[in-house]
Amino acid sequence: MSKKVHTLKCLPSYFQAIWDGRKTFEVRRDDRGFEAGHTLCLREYMPYMDNGGVSRLPTYTGRVIMVKVTYVLWHDDHQGIGMGHCVMALDMANRKRSKEKKK
Repeated sequence: MSKKVHTLKCLPSYFQAIWDGRKTFEVRRDDRGFEAGHTLCLREYMPYMDNGGVSRLPTYTGRVIMVKVTYVLWHDDHQGIGMGHCVMALDMANRKRSKEKKK
């Protein structure tokens, strides 16, 4: 199994579901060659608008989850997955959650 780490942005609603253990998969465009055994470093990312529709600069919240990919399902394996995308099963039992220190 490979030790490759992929650092990815993750929107707050999806991030929270993984943080809580409710979301056990990740759907992504397969532009990085994801494989079982790789690790995802998911960084919670706030987009341009907040919940009130106020425009502001995008930013990272500081919360991070490190989670290992246990299985990858590609478009070629299943017609319901969009061309060039994959669905990754995540090892929730061994996920590592942290808050980055402010610089």
